[in-house]
Amino acid sequence: MHVDLHQDVWALNNSEGNHNREWLDDHKIWAVNIMGSPGAGKTTLLEHLLPILRKDFHVGVIEGDVATSKDALRISALGIPVIQLETQGVCHLDGRMVRSGLRALEPLHLDLLFIENVGNLVCPADFFLGEHARLGVLSTVEGGDKIVKYPTLFRRIHALAITKTDLLPFTDFDMDQASKDFASLGARRPLFSLAKNEGISDLAQWIRNMALNVSTTEQDV
Repeated sequence: MHVDLHQDVWALNNSEGNHNREWLDDHKIWAVNIMGSPGAGKTTLLEHLLPILRKDFHVGVIEGDVATSKDALRISALGIPVIQLETQGVCHLDGRMVRSGLRALEPLHLDLLFIENVGNLVCPADFFLGEHARLGVLSTVEGGDKIVKYPTLFRRIHALAITKTDLLPFTDFDMDQASKDFASLGARRPLFSLAKNEGISDLAQWIRNMALNVSTTEQDV
């Protein structure tokens, strides 16, 4: 008898993820799962987004890391409610972990939640957490080939933020090629070019519009 452990793990996680989605919908919270490499700028992105979006929403954050609460402390310094989830070596968050974070945030009556996943371009894409949308983060210093080398993640996100574009003159990153590579992986989706103090308002507006429309996006893009 052959047992496909991968399928069993994914089926169990999808059940947990679907439970989380129901919980989020019942509590009228719109959630976005942020995925990208370590050092891509996910936490820095949140540090710029949160002061803008807190004007319109009660915002909270779940921070996923293998170890330490360093990123959660950065978010907490902004006065934003944050829950740190340490995976103890696991390369991604899963539905069960996120459920514990949701329970902790329940008394705060949020209506917008960011889940910053563990820095990784592989595993997080396979695990549905209950989110309504997935935002990919890619920095120019990582190189321009990441979109085609890790297609699953970039195929399954709803928008892509390319960070550190002010460093383009010092890299071989080709924005035009990155845009073409991203477009080749699926339906037309927004791509945001972010530099220091540039582009963040457009991304914030996209999130605002999506959250207010209460997107019913399913787990697979």
